[in-house]
Amino acid sequence: MTKIEEAKRLLDSGVVLAVVNGEKSYTSDLRGVSALLSLYNNNPMLIKGAYIADKVIGKAAALLMVLGKTKEVFALTISKNAVSVFEKNGIPYSYLNIVDFIKNREGTGRCPLEQCVLTIDDPILAFNAINNKLEELRLKNENNNIEKH
Repeated sequence: MTKIEEAKRLLDSGVVLAVVNGEKSYTSDLRGVSALLSLYNNNPMLIKGAYIADKVIGKAAALLMVLGKTKEVFALTISKNAVSVFEKNGIPYSYLNIVDFIKNREGTGRCPLEQCVLTIDDPILAFNAINNKLEELRLKNENNNIEKH
């Protein structure tokens, strides 16, 4: 079994993200780019040269994978912008479904993280934009929770 097949098998077990790197593997149930971002911040060597299977890959996740120097990627659903990122950066990818863009959680528009990196191709600039957007969303959520009480 190849490393990408091993990552796919882990993904089939019901997780959201599976990373296989050598003899090490990592899985997560966190939605969005949270698990990938956490891995990059806390254990970047696990991503470097890794085979990653993810349920949904948009441009934000793709740029984080490029930044982390991922070896190969599989997605159940991938956006056309993510495909473009992988092609420009020479990262082999495969997928089951391709979509024009990743929808937000309400299904009413584009994912805010994919939106915030739409015009960004540099992985470092994307990393900063993603962190800024996540902080903005966290603060907005906190403010909404305060207003409800």
